[in-house]
Amino acid sequence: MKILHRLFVLIIVFNLAGGQSMTGDRGRLISSELLEHKTAYQVDRELSGTILFFKATYGASIYKLVYETIDPDGKPTIASGTVTVPKKPDFALPILSFQSGTMVKRDEASSTTGFDGNYGIVAMWTSSSGYLTVIPDYLGLGESELFHPYQMAQPNATVIIDMLRATRTFCDQEGLETNGQLFLTGYSEGGYTMMAAHKMIEEEHPEEFTITASAPGAGAYDMSGVMVDLMLSGEEYPSPFYLPYTLFAFDEYYNLWESPSDFLKEEYATLLPPLFNGTHSSSEINAAMPAVPMEIMEPDVVDAFSKDENHPLREALRDNDLYDWAPQSPMRLFHSTGDDLVPVENSRLAYETFQENGATQVELFECDCGTHGEAAAILLFLGFAWIESLADKSQPLSLNHHTVPEKYNLLSVYPSPFNSSTKIIFTLKEGSEVTLTVHDLLGKEIETLAKGRFPVGRYEFPWNASLFAGGLYIITLKWSNSQGMKGRHSRKVLYLK
Repeated sequence: MKILHRLFVLIIVFNLAGGQSMTGDRGRLISSELLEHKTAYQVDRELSGTILFFKATYGASIYKLVYETIDPDGKPTIASGTVTVPKKPDFALPILSFQSGTMVKRDEASSTTGFDGNYGIVAMWTSSSGYLTVIPDYLGLGESELFHPYQMAQPNATVIIDMLRATRTFCDQEGLETNGQLFLTGYSEGGYTMMAAHKMIEEEHPEEFTITASAPGAGAYDMSGVMVDLMLSGEEYPSPFYLPYTLFAFDEYYNLWESPSDFLKEEYATLLPPLFNGTHSSSEINAAMPAVPMEIMEPDVVDAFSKDENHPLREALRDNDLYDWAPQSPMRLFHSTGDDLVPVENSRLAYETFQENGATQVELFECDCGTHGEAAAILLFLGFAWIESLADKSQPLSLNHHTVPEKYNLLSVYPSPFNSSTKIIFTLKEGSEVTLTVHDLLGKEIETLAKGRFPVGRYEFPWNASLFAGGLYIITLKWSNSQGMKGRHSRKVLYLK
C-alpha cells in the first residue's frame, strides 16, 4: 500500500510541476505567484486588537512559491510556502523564517490561506515591520501530496533550508535586496522544526547560511523521553490526535509495522487512518479519539514498547530528539511552565544540555503564561521583540540609497517592546526644522532626542530608557520646512523593564 501511495505521489508531483521532471536541484524555484497585497492601513485594520501596540510601517505583498526538495527517502519532490515582502522599504531586508505549528489539513498551509488565518497574521505583522518573511508549508501540506513527516527532524529541516534557497532565487528575480541577517522562529511543531533547521544549517551548511539568531517556542525536543513519559502516564491529554499523527508518520517513513491493525485496536485501525488524509481538521480527529491517547493502541504493543529501551519505535523517536548538540548562533528558548501539551521540561533539558555541550549564546525564557494554546501569542510576541532588538534595518539599498525620500515619515521604532534601548528612524524629503521627543502617557515630555535643522535624508536616533520606569511611551516627530509647511508623526513604544 505504501509503495502504491508513493507512486501516486510521483505522478501528482510531475503534474504540479507543470510537466517538468525533477532535476535533483534542491531549492530550485519552480514558480512564484502573487496572492495578495495589503497597504499599511489595511494591515493596521486587520491587526488592530490582535498584536499589542502594533503599528504597520509598510504595506505587504504575499507570494506563493513552489520549489524542488527531497522526501524523507532522498527522492526529488516538490514543496510550497510563502514569502511576504514589505512594500518599498529604503533598506536591505533581514530575513525571518517562521515555522508553522501543527496542521493536519493540507489547505491550512500558508500558501493556501495567504493573509487569512493565523499564519497570515504572522506574515502581515512581521513583513509590515520590515522583514522578508518566509513561511514553509512543510512536506505533506500545501502543494505536497506526501504524508507529512510529523515531528521528524531531518525532512522538516531539509524542506525549510530548500525554501530559503528558493527564496534567494525569488529575491534575485524580483530585485529584492537582503542584508545577510537570517532569523528563525516558530512555535509548537514550528519550534521543533525550527530547532531542526538551526541544527542542520550549522552542522551541514555553515558556508551557505549564517543564522543571526533563533527563537524556538514550546517545541517537543525530547521525543523519546519527556513526550514518551507523558503519553505513557495514562492521563487525559487535551489534543489526543498528536499521538496517532506521530505514529502514522513514523510508521510511514520508518516502516515499523505492516498495517495500522498491528499497533492499533481494531476500531481505531479502521477509523483513524482516513482522518489523516489531509482533508480533516484536528478537532474532527480529536472527536474520534479517547481522552487518554494510548487507549487507541493494542495493550501488548504498549507493554512491549514500555519495557524495551531498544523498541523500534523508541529508536525512531530517539533518532529525532533535538536537545543533544550545541548551537553556535544566539538562541533564546521560550516556554510556558503551564504548557499542557508540550511540557516545559523539553526546553529545560535542551537548555541544560546545550550548556553542557559548550554552547555560550543560549538563553531560556520561562513564564507562567498559561496552557500551550494560551501562551502561543504571548511567547511569539516576546520572541519577535527579541529578534527586533537584533535586527539591522539601517543598511541602505545598493541601487537607490541616494534617492530623495518621497515624504516625511516617522518610519519605525524598533525594537518595541524593548528592554533598555530602542532606535527611532525617520526620513525628510527636504531640509526641515526637526524636534524628536519622548512623552509619557500623561503628555509630559521626558526627553528630547533631536532638535535643530536637518537636511534631506534618513536619520536614526537611539533612545536609552534605563533611567525611566517601564511602561508605554510616545515618540513624536515634529517638522517644519522653509515654505512654512508643518507636520507631526507619533508612535507608541512599550518599555519592558
